Amino acid sequence: MMTRNLKFTIVISAILFIGTMAGLLITLTPAPDTEPTTTLTLMTYNIYQGYTPDGGVNLEVIRDTIRDASPDIVGLQESDMNRISSMNIDSIRWLATQLNMYSYFGPPTSEQIIGVALLSKYPIISSAYHLLTSEELPRVLIEATIQVGSEQVSVFVVHLGLSYEDRTTQAAEAMQYVDAAMAPKILMGDFNTLPTGEPEPGSDDPRVDTIYTDISAHLNDTWTAAGHPQNSNDGFTWPSYGPYERIDYIWVSPDFTVSSCTVISSATGSDHLPVVATVQMP
Repeated sequence: MMTRNLKFTIVISAILFIGTMAGLLITLTPAPDTEPTTTLTLMTYNIYQGYTPDGGVNLEVIRDTIRDASPDIVGLQESDMNRISSMNIDSIRWLATQLNMYSYFGPPTSEQIIGVALLSKYPIISSAYHLLTSEELPRVLIEATIQVGSEQVSVFVVHLGLSYEDRTTQAAEAMQYVDAAMAPKILMGDFNTLPTGEPEPGSDDPRVDTIYTDISAHLNDTWTAAGHPQNSNDGFTWPSYGPYERIDYIWVSPDFTVSSCTVISSATGSDHLPVVATVQMP
């Protein structure tokens, strides 16, 4: 028969163990930051559902890539929460916990749509997702309002379709939501479109569409606003192991001033390379 003290010790040890394990599953909530902020670092990254180009699942590489860039706001495409295809890993909750960031994911995994997610060092005070018209794979736009110090910023993250018909329709729908937002605006994601409409190597499809010029009428491409040529080689983001296309973008409304924009060419966690831009708050 166990003594009362021994029973107590075992119970307390069990509680501490369970509490420690539960802590691995709970997204940490950063303390709200109400200090004035003048600079924002933004990142967009298609994380290929957590797979590396060689087919492995390695969220640690993605986490380290994000951590090293130290962004304030991150837009993620092809992000998963508890899908069998990604070993039932809640990648967004895990990344948010590891990076101590707020997070939003949409739509729910039950919708069977490749998700889009948002990570933020600043509080996400409202969020929603919008299903876009799709003939092929369903696509989604997420929208959030983020409290940056005393100011609010509207952030949109999207992953457009592959076909000409889908991506042009989806881009037009996405811009309706962007145009309706009141706060300074950020739009980022995988647009599956080229800035110049140049053909893919070995392809008869020139991928000529008006998405880039249409969005440019409303928002500034941080890559060109930072002084880079529109289609320079160091701006290519896909595929990561030998990039020849620029299809991942960060756009901002004209009230932001763009300080810099880079592609992290050393990133190995996905088949896309991440884009990082630094902007000055209005």
